[in-house]
Amino acid sequence: MATAEMQRIFKFRSIVSVWNRNQEQSDRPFSEENISNGRLQVLGVSLGALFHLAFFGKTDPAGNPGDVIYGKYSPKPILEVKDTLLFHPKYFDGPAKNLFCYSLIIHKERSTKDKLMRIMQSDLENYFDFDATVETRNCPYWALTATPEGRVKLKTKFADQKPTGSAPTHTGFSWKNYPISDLVTQLCFYNTSKIILDETGIEGGTDINMDCALDDFNDVRKALQSNGLDLVLKYKPMTVLVIKDKEK
Repeated sequence: MATAEMQRIFKFRSIVSVWNRNQEQSDRPFSEENISNGRLQVLGVSLGALFHLAFFGKTDPAGNPGDVIYGKYSPKPILEVKDTLLFHPKYFDGPAKNLFCYSLIIHKERSTKDKLMRIMQSDLENYFDFDATVETRNCPYWALTATPEGRVKLKTKFADQKPTGSAPTHTGFSWKNYPISDLVTQLCFYNTSKIILDETGIEGGTDINMDCALDDFNDVRKALQSNGLDLVLKYKPMTVLVIKDKEK
């Protein structure tokens, strides 16, 4: 039944369901068209992503390096629940598990993004029996640091030339005269669950060879260390979603 036909029959309905591989996946529900028609739908995402969508308006509140918000929001919720199993999705190796769909239709004349989000918050808390709050807490991030020797070693020898090098792949890359911010971007691209901030103090172009599996965090750290860099675990205040079991 088409959405327009359904809305002629009823003015409000919400559905939470388990996703399966026969369905498409979608995690960008807040288009102007959807909001103006009183619709919100997301398919095949983790429970953490569902809660993020309900409270922040997007499945990943952390953003990307270069965004104003990057480093201010935690990419993961804090789970203060007895059983975290529902928050561990399984995409590969057999049937999908702990991936969900949410669909909401309300009266389009009353539809706003804020209203859709508030209804979704209530639905998720009631269905999954959790309480969620947005708080400021100390959250982990990885600081990209450099040794004094590393700063000297990385300083480009090709400052009068355009940046050149190989395109990044899963097996690494080699660059000449690239800013350190581009390195951070690539590290974040292959390690999306982590916040990585540049604390090297390096300015200008750098020459760097990353011979490693970029999606293997330990291998990445070894390659960075060979260049006089490292990723150091630190903590800083961030906005984070805290999910708790409901009090009985």
